[in-house]
Amino acid sequence: MRAGPGGPKPITADEFKNAKQNVISEFERRYISRLLAQHDGNISAAAKALGISRNTIYRRIDEAGGLPSDTD
Repeated sequence: MRAGPGGPKPITADEFKNAKQNVISEFERRYISRLLAQHDGNISAAAKALGISRNTIYRRIDEAGGLPSDTD
């Protein structure tokens, strides 16, 4: 992207990578939270619905900084 006078500043590859990862992490966090709500908090059932192990769901929650609160 070229920035003209007063136009947007181009972002670096690292900034893009970080922004993309933040969006993906937030999506996973909210998706897992909703899935857990659908399964009444049952981690095993939610993991099975996703086709992943319980350990993977726990790791994804941890990597995303926990589950969103009701106000997120």
